[in-house]
Amino acid sequence: MRILLVEDEVGLAGPLVALLRRERYEVGWADNTTQARAYVDEHEPDLIALDVMLPEGEDAGFDLARQLRLGGFTGAILFLTARDAVEDRVYGLDLGGDDYLVKPFSLEEFLARVRALLRRGGPPGRAFSSAAPCGWSSTAERSTGTGGWSRFPIRSLPCWSVWPCILSGSSGSMSCWRKYSPTPNRATAFCGYMCIACGRSWGRM
Repeated sequence: MRILLVEDEVGLAGPLVALLRRERYEVGWADNTTQARAYVDEHEPDLIALDVMLPEGEDAGFDLARQLRLGGFTGAILFLTARDAVEDRVYGLDLGGDDYLVKPFSLEEFLARVRALLRRGGPPGRAFSSAAPCGWSSTAERSTGTGGWSRFPIRSLPCWSVWPCILSGSSGSMSCWRKYSPTPNRATAFCGYMCIACGRSWGRM
């Protein structure tokens, strides 16, 4: 499992990196958003532990999380920040964060939250993995032509266009869910759509 730590305080980043490596995670460290974006593009981490206040600004972590989600990043995002106001927590979670840990925190709690987020999401895998209905996973891999593999988001495929409709909480979303699912909820609607796209039926899942 690969983790990216985005933290500009060396005194905190050092112990966190050492802790994660001791637990056998692959760890990258960036101290600004430019480095973080480059790492995500190249390595597609399973989790990002993201400081909110970075050299680019006091909301730079929030801005980075928003940009990553809009760009198709599907890994977990754990915010690390001294900003403990309820409105900050709600804002961070609403724009795409999966958890929010207020500084100062214990290393034990940090590690426990990392484990929980990774258990929840699981590692990204190749398209047509047997772990998902209809062989669907959040990311896919394609050959680079030189013997390696390059991972890319499923949202880049044409069939992803239905997802905003299914994900929407608007009044029209229920009819969209029913179109692809025997039960009107988001998860089964998307699985139903993917089964149609793959030429399979609910009875053969």
